[in-house]
Amino acid sequence: MLTRHSTIILIIKLLFMSTLLKLKKINLKYQTGKEVIKVLQNINFETKTKKLGTFFIKKDSISPTIKSLSFNKGDWISNKNYIKFRILDKESGIKTYRGTINGKWVLFEYEYKKNQISYEFDKYSTKKLMNEVEINIEDMVGNKKIFKSFFYRKTK
Repeated sequence: MLTRHSTIILIIKLLFMSTLLKLKKINLKYQTGKEVIKVLQNINFETKTKKLGTFFIKKDSISPTIKSLSFNKGDWISNKNYIKFRILDKESGIKTYRGTINGKWVLFEYEYKKNQISYEFDKYSTKKLMNEVEINIEDMVGNKKIFKSFFYRKTK
């Protein structure tokens, strides 16, 4: 009999070896969250979970998406105090993000529930008229996306 704190080891043997050879990036996902996965000899997959449910193996080859929410390419944003971007990965989720303005790292804040990152201009912000922004995103299985744009901003 399984108790509430029992650990179940799930081993999935693939019946079709050709399917395994085509899979380069693999993500095991449970309906209520992500579980740890370990590949054993490229044939078996093993995971430990404390919950019963439906499990499946899925290939994630789709890169994350990045969309600017506060400006279009080449816009003047002198009257705005921040810039926002929507970052989204529908498959495995966002692992890392990094933002730069004019090649210098800046601290973007990540709002997980809204899938947004934002940067608030402060006294240390760039004083240039034309500013280049670059956002680098990586998902949990290594798919990457780079967003590059520029905006104009007159400082006070």
